Amino acid sequence: MAVDFNNTGGYFYSVGTDLDNLTTLTVAVWVYAESFGSSGSRNVVTHWDWSADKSWTLFYSTTSSQYAWEVAFDDTNNTDFQLAPNTDATGVWQHLLGRWGASEGELSCWLDGSEGGPTPMARASISDCAAELAISGQWAFGARYNGNYFDGRISHVCGWNAFLTDEQCVALAGGVHPLNMRRDAILFWMPLYDTSFINDMSGAGYTAAVGWSGQATADGPPVGVARYDLGWQGWLTAPVGEARIPRHPAHYNELFIY
Repeated sequence: MAVDFNNTGGYFYSVGTDLDNLTTLTVAVWVYAESFGSSGSRNVVTHWDWSADKSWTLFYSTTSSQYAWEVAFDDTNNTDFQLAPNTDATGVWQHLLGRWGASEGELSCWLDGSEGGPTPMARASISDCAAELAISGQWAFGARYNGNYFDGRISHVCGWNAFLTDEQCVALAGGVHPLNMRRDAILFWMPLYDTSFINDMSGAGYTAAVGWSGQATADGPPVGVARYDLGWQGWLTAPVGEARIPRHPAHYNELFIY
């Protein structure tokens, strides 16, 4: 399952300083665009105040007619930018991923397991940002901005404090569940299985606020099963070693093993 944002609203999460001063970052998400529009940006996942206070953003650039990954370093005006491969499409699920690492010295944007870039760069850390993390939305001038929403479905929003390998980026695009990839480094995971299941489930516990309603539940992307202790985050419990059935009906296709 997934959430269809219908170009009408977004979800906002207060993350405090948890995402500040990172020296590695990978953000991945499944997207199903229904239209791209002809002006502005179509925001997918952002931690970015468009007036000044910038950190990072995954979005669709109507100027370039491609998905893009932009990261701010050291100060709010010092950014690096990378386009994804020009294979974006409407009416189909696609896997979008942005990756950056200080020691690796590069920034890249992936679409369906193919890399755009990398852009060589040498930075110490990602810029601090006081804005909320937004899905299908953005901040502007210190507040939630009503506009530039994503027109389509979004699911499995995940961030890692890690520079995922090429093989891991390809595997995620192939349907590997985010929770099965470097779980030790996950910063956030918003499953977006439906409009009632939108909070962070990584353990960080970020709670969503709805900005300008209009979202609807829709069919989801081709993502495989996750394996996890279902006593975690409100799942039904069972003896160790037994399969466990998720509490939420949207998870009928997921089997978690302790």
